[in-house]
Amino acid sequence: TGMRVGEALALDVPDVNFGPPAVVSVTKSLGKAREIGTPKTPNSVRAVEVPADPPAALAALRAACKGRTSGPVFRTSAGRRAVYE
Repeated sequence: TGMRVGEALALDVPDVNFGPPAVVSVTKSLGKAREIGTPKTPNSVRAVEVPADPPAALAALRAACKGRTSGPVFRTSAGRRAVYE
């Protein structure tokens, strides 16, 4: 399974386990009004395995976390949670 944009933008560093296997816990979603809430449906709460192939996908996720232990995975250059319009 994949992830919706709002689910990805709501990820915090503790939601990512680099494993192996690498797994992302989807428990929340970022709405267009920039609020964090529950995912779209109850079945949307899930664990998503990040494929090791291609290695670039896992490397990009690891780089986004940059050794941090808290805060949003995807941030603006100012360090705030990234949003979508």
